[in-house]
Amino acid sequence: MHDYSFLYDKSIIQTVSLLGGIQGLILSAIVLFYPRIHRSSNILLSLFILSVSLVLLGPRLKGLNIIWLVNGLRFSTLMLLYLYIRSLYRYISWKSEWWNSLVMAIHLVLSYTEWRVGSPGYRLDSVYTLAMTSADLATIALYFSLLFKTLGQYRAKIEQHFSTMHRVGYHFSYQLVIGFLAMTTYQLVVFVYFAVTSNFQLGPILALINNVLFMVFLYFITIRGKLSPIIYKLRRIADSSTAAPESDSTSEQVISDDLQAIAERVTYLLNEEKIYLNPELTLRGLAEKCDQKSYLVSQAINQCLGKSFFELINTYRVEEAQKLMLDSKYDHLSILGVGFEAGFNSKTTFNTTFKRITGTTPNEFKKQHIG
Repeated sequence: MHDYSFLYDKSIIQTVSLLGGIQGLILSAIVLFYPRIHRSSNILLSLFILSVSLVLLGPRLKGLNIIWLVNGLRFSTLMLLYLYIRSLYRYISWKSEWWNSLVMAIHLVLSYTEWRVGSPGYRLDSVYTLAMTSADLATIALYFSLLFKTLGQYRAKIEQHFSTMHRVGYHFSYQLVIGFLAMTTYQLVVFVYFAVTSNFQLGPILALINNVLFMVFLYFITIRGKLSPIIYKLRRIADSSTAAPESDSTSEQVISDDLQAIAERVTYLLNEEKIYLNPELTLRGLAEKCDQKSYLVSQAINQCLGKSFFELINTYRVEEAQKLMLDSKYDHLSILGVGFEAGFNSKTTFNTTFKRITGTTPNEFKKQHIG
């Protein structure tokens, strides 16, 4: 039998939390000072990483009078993650986001009360504990619902302006949310276990697992930044040139004719010049080729061609990939090579987009038509 008693050693838990916390503090500083312009998103990402680090360092602050402040701010992680993703596609108005401060204030009051009167532990027969638990669960439910809604809005904004997800922050943001959801779920399961069983013998091991999860999460952000430094340079998708001006009813027919002409120009560029082969094609780049404002090109694509910019460009790319796979001249190309030739710039984007549009993967399509 193996002896796992060493896992109950509090020094191991403290060491893991300390190493993770220090790692987070260093990464927070790196992210904060990485860009020199458009820093609002990075400030929020830096504060999010800092708040995660404080969660790890919290147990080492128990003897200090500020422990209630650290505990009260533990949900700032969710708030900052929500604001960070939101800042990537729209301007953050602190006047409209005032309610976040109210949520944090409620948790600070509850945390201070807990610190003053002493924690009732995991007993659910306490009125205070019920209030604390209710506030925690409500906050978790609120912010995760907002996070997934925000991810949907961010993706929609990306598809308005870009033809690929590769060089924007959607996948990174999605991974942050899923990772944090997994850690939060683990903490809730542990809480329920303690509340139901009142068995705290596994406490040290469960605390160690929790700290390791947070530490791995911080290392994930570090490694993602090392492999893709662009995630530390993300900034808000500009929409000043894509906001349509107010129009009166007398100009609706004129605008409709103009949009049809723009749509015809877009179709020509796609069919004749094959601009979709440029993997970095954006709405702004297409608008420049049309010599039009971005918002007009976007409207023309949406209203006249019935697609978003992202859908339109990638539909052409998928059709191009199908032609290449059916052409014997390109038999020397791998599936990934076909994707690159068709204008895609990542294997993941190629496979997911191809399947969404055709219902099959590139490999399945090739087998069905070539064998």
